Formats: sequence, structure tokens, C-alpha cells
Amino acid sequence: MNSESDKNLPIGFAYLEPEAYRASQGPFQRHPLAAILHGNCDPPEQPWPQVSSGLQPLGGPGAVELLHSATQPYFSNDDGFHLAVTEEFLFGACSLPATAEASLSALAEDIYGRLFQIVEDKGYPFLQRVWNVVPSINRTQSGLERYKQFCLGRHAAFGKHLPNMERSYPSASAVGSSAGMLCVYFLAARTPGVPIENPRQVSAYKYPPQYGPKSPSFSRALVRKWQDSACLFRSVTASITGHETRHPDTSRRRRKKRSIISGPWSPRRRWPPVRSFPLIRPRLF
Repeated sequence: MNSESDKNLPIGFAYLEPEAYRASQGPFQRHPLAAILHGNCDPPEQPWPQVSSGLQPLGGPGAVELLHSATQPYFSNDDGFHLAVTEEFLFGACSLPATAEASLSALAEDIYGRLFQIVEDKGYPFLQRVWNVVPSINRTQSGLERYKQFCLGRHAAFGKHLPNMERSYPSASAVGSSAGMLCVYFLAARTPGVPIENPRQVSAYKYPPQYGPKSPSFSRALVRKWQDSACLFRSVTASITGHETRHPDTSRRRRKKRSIISGPWSPRRRWPPVRSFPLIRPRLF
């Protein structure tokens, strides 16, 4: 389940075929924390969160991302979220029906409001990485693209619960699906990570109004330092310079994406530079 590079990390990821996941009964070298199920996957009953993403893999009928931890987590449910908790971090996941008639802005504000209350109550107030799966993400509803509606609701929740977050946003992503469920899952910690930006790109939270009434609430990446290692959580909005999409040609876009992913990343605020961390081999998530 774990790789050599994961052994010093409190958290790691393994990628499994659905059949291999269903056949995995343990004992495990590391402790299962949560499973993200993509495509066709009929999971066995397990105590840890099992999140149906609603996303169909391009390379096959199904895939499973298994999160695992160095220490034994405990599992619980709170206000619609299925939680996995360790001493170092908190994982949570929630899915809510998003019908064509429902306001996606109100739904996003609701689910993020619950999320913020949970991380505060549990003592893990610092979001590290958030994954959002938004149904019919580019469809127009009530005159506004649904992704922009989602950003409105998420921004409202941040403003209500964490009004001073502008320079401490987590790494995050939002992808579309046809599953009809708004799915949000996250990792949070007791202490903050280091949010960083790519100087070739405008920070997402500073996007101009042409991209929606409220800008997206995330950092380009976030570094999480552990005792003798670190994780890099990247949002990776590729093929963008400044705030505009570049290079519609596929081959040029791929080259640009590689350039942006491997390009210079600068920490915000007066935090120690990422390169000063005693990294043996940073892990990318």
C-alpha cells in the first residue's frame, strides 16, 4: 500500500484498481484513512470514509485513491460529513444532491459552512487541501455559470467563518461531473501550511470580475512541513499566464503546463522559503 517515499509522512496515497481494493482485507503496513472511488466501483463495507467522486476515469471503468496514515485514525460522522481523524490531521467528506432547481451558491455556502464549523470544533482549523466535484460545472443557471455560483457560495462561507483568510487559502481544485452531487472532501491540520503562488499567474483570489462576481478561494499550492519531510499540495491551474488561458493548441498547451508546474513558486507572506525545509523527497498531491 505504501511506497518508500511515503514511509516518513503522516499521510500517503495509493492508487488501486477496484478489484484490488475490494480484495484488500489487511493487515496493512499503514492505516487506511479514506478511499476516493472513481467510476464503476462497488466497494466493500469499511469503517473509513468511502467517497464516490462521480468522476469517470479515462483509462478504465474505475479507480480508487486510497489515503493512508502512519497512525491509527478513528472514524465518526458529523453534520453530514464522514470523518477520519489522526493526531496530525483531519479528513472529511460530504456529498449533497444538486438538482437543476437548487441554488448551487446556497448549496456551496451550506456545505462549506458545515465544513468550517467541524474543523473548528475538532481542533483542526487549518485547511491544507480541498477537492470539489461540481455537477454540470459549466452549465448556465439563472443567468450565471454554475462554477461561478459555486465560487459565490464558497466565498460567502469563507467571509463568514474565516474573514481574514485571503492570504492563507488552502490548495484546492474544482472539476465538473454529471453525477448530480456536489462532493467536497478535505484535509485539515492543527497548524498552518505555507500557501505559495506562481509569479507567472495572478493569484486566483485576485481574479478580475470578468471571471465571476466573486473570485475563487484557493492558493496555487500549499506546502505542509512535517518533522523530517514535507508534502506539496498543488491546485495546478495549467495553461494560464497572468489570468488568461494560453495556447489552445494541444502540444503547446502541454509544454506550457509542464513549464507552469515546474516553474518558480514563491511563498507568500514572510514565511521561510520552501527550499529551506529539510526535504528528503517532497511528495506531490
